[in-house]
Amino acid sequence: MNVLIACPTYSGKDYCLDEYLNSILRQKLSGHIYSVIIIDNSEDNGEYYNKLKEKTKQYDNFYLKRIEYDYLASTREKISDSYNSIRDFFLGYDFDYLLLLEADVIMPRDNFLEEMIDCFISNNLQILSGLVKFREDMYFLYRKERTRWKDSDNPNFKYSIYREYPPEDELRYILNRELVEVGSTSFGCLLINKIILERIDFKWKNDYQNHSDCFFFIDCIKNNIRVILKPGLITTHLFDKDWTNKIKKL
Repeated sequence: MNVLIACPTYSGKDYCLDEYLNSILRQKLSGHIYSVIIIDNSEDNGEYYNKLKEKTKQYDNFYLKRIEYDYLASTREKISDSYNSIRDFFLGYDFDYLLLLEADVIMPRDNFLEEMIDCFISNNLQILSGLVKFREDMYFLYRKERTRWKDSDNPNFKYSIYREYPPEDELRYILNRELVEVGSTSFGCLLINKIILERIDFKWKNDYQNHSDCFFFIDCIKNNIRVILKPGLITTHLFDKDWTNKIKKL
C-alpha cells in the first residue's frame, strides 16, 4: 500500500522538527511504501521553508510546499488551506491512505506505522486514530453521542463545537479496548482511506470558532463514517511550553 504522511507546520514547531523527521525516517515497512508532504504556512519570508528544504533534500520521497498570503489570514484559514493542499496532493497521485501526523506528534517506535496500516487493512477500516494526549492526563478522544454545533460562548463567533469527554470509568474502558469507535479524536495521528477524502474536504468558516478537524469529524458523523481508535497506538506529543501553560489554565 502507498501511504502519504502529511502535516501543516510553521516556524513555531522548529523546537521538535528533528524529532518529528527522525520518527518518520526510522519507520520500517514491509509491503508498504510511504511519501511525506509538509506544508509550511509560516509568516517569515520563507526562512523556515528553506530550513525544511535543507533538512529533507537528501530524501526523494519528501515533498514541500509553502503557502503565502498577501493579507492577514486567520490561523483557522491557514490550517484549513494547508490540509486542503495536502488533500489535493494526495488525490492527485496514486496513494491509498493518508496519515495526518501533526508536526509535534511522534511515532515512538520503528514499527508504529506498519502496525497502524496492518490494523487498518485487517479490520477493513475507513478511519483509524492513534492515541494522542492534549495534556499529561487527558487525550484527544470524545464521545460520538451529542457531538454537534452549538451557539458559541465566545462573542466573536456564532457557533462552536459541543462534544463530551468520557467520564473516568468509560475512559478506562476505552483505553483497555483493542479497538473502539469514538466520535472524534484529532488530526494528531489519523489514518484515512482514500474513499473518505474523495467525499470530504477540510473546512473552516468565519462565524465558527473551531478548526477544520471539528468540521471533518462532524462530517464523518453526518455521513455515517466510523472513526476507530486503537488505544495501543500511543504517540508521543511534544508540547511546547506556551501551549502547555495555556492548557494548564483550562
